[in-house]
Amino acid sequence: MTSIFISYARKNQRFALFLQELLETNGYRVWIDVANIPGGQEWAREIETAIQEAHAVAVIVTPEAAQSEWVNREIELAIAHEKRIVPIMLEGELPGNLSKYQWVDVGRLIAELEKAFPPRTADTLIADLKRQLEDQNPAVRLGAIAMVEAVIESKGAVPRNLLLERLGDSSAQVRAEAARALGGLRADWALDHLIKCLEDEHHDVRSWSAWALGKIGDKRALPHLLALQEREASSEVLHWVRLALDQLAAARK
Repeated sequence: MTSIFISYARKNQRFALFLQELLETNGYRVWIDVANIPGGQEWAREIETAIQEAHAVAVIVTPEAAQSEWVNREIELAIAHEKRIVPIMLEGELPGNLSKYQWVDVGRLIAELEKAFPPRTADTLIADLKRQLEDQNPAVRLGAIAMVEAVIESKGAVPRNLLLERLGDSSAQVRAEAARALGGLRADWALDHLIKCLEDEHHDVRSWSAWALGKIGDKRALPHLLALQEREASSEVLHWVRLALDQLAAARK
């Protein structure tokens, strides 16, 4: 089965997931990084291996992608391994390192792409999301969180517990992504759950929970953030706690 590696900037994750679904529906095997917090050398090796094994590399072209260190690194690896590169023009201009490749203008094609999917009822959509959020593969659950976030942002009727339940996921990466999504949504209804996550055993979950509470801006989080600031040993977590405290202070002015 032909495999395709999708390279994209984090801001464009929703379109990347849409492209993944389109390709998989048409019989392609897709490798896509759905984590929001890239790892160290081990994660870099995994990405290089995925590019080596791919038949082609699809690069979603946007201004954010042009500035992304990871996207540019993935392009360099694809060139080094002599992979077929397909730039997918979503927004902006083709960067210099892709200038010799034939690109696809998604601005003109996106309407046709959407026609490839039959319309789904709200019940079907929720059932699909719930199934993906409960998948055994953490990467699938990560991708599903981004899809739930996108549906909620577009005023879709998705039960809140779909995201809240992921705060208790067995994967720290999934818990952290759920906290990030709730913060991005300014989900004040998740306040108590995010406060509880300030006590999570993993520093990424504590970091994103603090960030989310800062974004929500509810002063009821203040004593909990101050308590975390007193006991926290991780400098990374402390950075996000202080940022959240600054945001809460600004919100009260």
